[in-house]
Amino acid sequence: MFSKRLTVPAALCALILGLAVGSHAPSAQDADPIKAREDAMKAIGKQMGALAAIVKGESAFSGPAVEQAANEIDMQLKTARDLFPEGSTSPDSRAKPEIWETPDDFMAKMDDAEAAAAKLADVGANGDEGAFRQAFMGLGGTCKACHEKYRKPEDS
Repeated sequence: MFSKRLTVPAALCALILGLAVGSHAPSAQDADPIKAREDAMKAIGKQMGALAAIVKGESAFSGPAVEQAANEIDMQLKTARDLFPEGSTSPDSRAKPEIWETPDDFMAKMDDAEAAAAKLADVGANGDEGAFRQAFMGLGGTCKACHEKYRKPEDS
């Protein structure tokens, strides 16, 4: 026979679960998608800088470090794709209106960048130093393609 009473630990778990499901604390992207996407892009830039140091010979090649950086870039790209809701512009934002005028092309460029980041992560996972430079340049090319069309220059 099953008891109709919940044990204290079970009741506590049910209460915690109910509070977690019943209340949604606003995330940074809910509050300010512009700030959240700027933070995501800064995080990508930081990882690209670490990878560029390897290309320049300022840091030694490390497969695990390359894989970690590329996975972080991929994660931030996946996060950023949801941070461009219609109307999320401001005079301080570097996002051009073309993002919302040609959203399919913009998302295709995000897809290209995610694929290039995944390829770079694979290079790192395989420890393939010979393929690193080309994979890094491929990722950089996807960033450049998007930035040229969809990002205002820093001084504007």
